[in-house]
Amino acid sequence: RTNECIVEWLCLRSAEAPVLMIVHDIHWIDPTTLDLVQELVARVAKRHAMAVLTFRNDANEPSTSAFPNVATIALGALAHEHMEQLVYHVAGRKYLSRQIVDQILERTGGIPLFGEELTKAIVHSNFVIDHGSHFQANQWRRELEVPSALQDILAVRLDRIGAGRRVAQLASILGRKFTGHMLGFIC
Repeated sequence: RTNECIVEWLCLRSAEAPVLMIVHDIHWIDPTTLDLVQELVARVAKRHAMAVLTFRNDANEPSTSAFPNVATIALGALAHEHMEQLVYHVAGRKYLSRQIVDQILERTGGIPLFGEELTKAIVHSNFVIDHGSHFQANQWRRELEVPSALQDILAVRLDRIGAGRRVAQLASILGRKFTGHMLGFIC
């Protein structure tokens, strides 16, 4: 019933003005939400609306054949030079040694989110020493000791916030934008 209400609401909104529906990371989508998205995409095709769905191109992706009238735009990995720029900016415009940057590039495979999170994990670890304008590898640490998977990096960051972890988990249910009142209601 909830899915029907969401679909009807979106259809009504699209009758008033054009609607853009964006669903990120559908490679992580659960079956119920996938059903909702498929219904929305099918219904908005006949309205003043457009759906943009993002997903990683790997074996776990939902089949794009499940979505009628779909145009697929494949985005490749970022080039090394762009990943290096991303690392520099995420590190607070401070330089990291070539060795550290190379390890980041090797581990992340050009995936921007992974590059951002791995860089944050490194600059907030004791693997590097902050010298103001640059970071230097801590000589006592030879191997990069941060989680190697994006999911693990995010889990470590959530663990660091202690009691705030439960709030973050509940907030993730609400989506990208919500009010303090909404969060207070579910907490």
